[in-house]
This record gives sequence, structure tokens and C-alpha cells, in this order.
Amino acid sequence: VSMVKPKYISYDNYSLMKDGSLRAGYFENLEAVRNVTLKNNIPFWNIVLSNAHFDYAEPSYAGLCFQLYTTLAYGGKGICYFTYYAPQTGNYRLAPIDQFGHKTATWYLLQNVNLQMHAIGKAYMKLKSVNVFHFSDSKETKGNLKPSRFLSSLKGDSLLVGEFEDSSKAPYIIVVNKSLVKSQLFDVTFTKPGTIYQINNYTGEAEPWGGESNWLAPGQGRIMFVKKEEKGTGK
Repeated sequence: VSMVKPKYISYDNYSLMKDGSLRAGYFENLEAVRNVTLKNNIPFWNIVLSNAHFDYAEPSYAGLCFQLYTTLAYGGKGICYFTYYAPQTGNYRLAPIDQFGHKTATWYLLQNVNLQMHAIGKAYMKLKSVNVFHFSDSKETKGNLKPSRFLSSLKGDSLLVGEFEDSSKAPYIIVVNKSLVKSQLFDVTFTKPGTIYQINNYTGEAEPWGGESNWLAPGQGRIMFVKKEEKGTGK
């Protein structure tokens, strides 16, 4: 048995079934690994699906986004995919690289999602997970966000929220649309006063949150934070 502390923990957590449902235990597994790795100060990677096999769903853009952003909301620091190359056996199909060594449609979907991960990664990797909760207007009392450390209000349905702090203890959140078929309109208010900013999913730049950014596509997530403006400077 090795007594050396690992640099990171990586584990399999396949998610989406062919009937469109979420595999039982997906979020429970993320919660368990999050708790252990935070306690021991070890980052974790989540190994998720990038092909169809057995009874698992065929890859989709929404599904790949869902696996990325839910992992990030739970504090995961990396994604691994099972499997990049399709095995020449069983009913494996639509891996990024097929059994003949050719790129499939999944390759281009995966490229897009990975580029998003790289864009937001510079900001995300500086954050520490401090809380995570699930939210639905139908289940929560509006204006009473007991599970949250940083929010005074949240509107939307089927949302996952990860809460984080940077090195100066400034509050950040990641809001994720858990639906794989429905875009979600949401609204959020931080307890701390100030202007709400977001990390652009495609440029990685911080920018004021507004316009059409209150919509999340199926499986999509968004990093947000609040910044108190300096009086008279606009900064």
C-alpha cells in the first residue's frame, strides 16, 4: 500500500441512460468524492461518458455540457472521458474516434465543450468549493435560500448551484441548468451588494452579467460573482 498522498483522485461516474434519465447515484457520488477530497485537500477529476455502450445514452451536446458543469459545480478540477477511442467490441458507438480511427460528430461536440472548459479554467482553478445545493422554485420557498451561503434570492427551476471563494474570500457561484432538453431562464441576487459579473464561457473574460445571459441552455453552466464598484471610478 502506497503511503504517498496522491496528487488527485479520479473516479468513474457515468451519468446518462438511453431513456434520457440520470443514472441513480450520480449526484450522490459527486457529493461523496467532494467531501473526501475537501477534507484531505486533494483535487478530483470526474470520468464521464463520451460514447454509448450497454444501456448508456448516445452522446449529445447537452449531455457533455451537463457532465462538465455539474462536475465543476461540485468542485471537480478536471474531466476525463470514457472512452476517447471506440473499442472494437460490444455495442460501443459514437466515441470521439470510431473503430476505424475516424472523427465522429462527438469529436466536434467534445471539442466545443473542452474549449469552454479551457476558457473558464483560468478563473475557475483559483476557486475553492465551499457549498453546493439543488434548487427548484417548486420545492423552495422564494426568498428563503437556507441552503445558500451567498445568495439572497434565486429564480428558476431544476438548477444546481456550486458556491466558491477565491483567495480573498470573495463569493463566486456556478449555476447549472440540470435539464437536458429545456433552456432555463433564471435570476439571482447576491447577499453582498455590488454589480454581478460573469465569466464568459467562450472568451474566459469577466464581464457584467446582463442581456441574454439570464438564459442557460440544456446542461449549461455559468460562473458568476459580485464586485462592489468604487465610488466615482466606475471600477
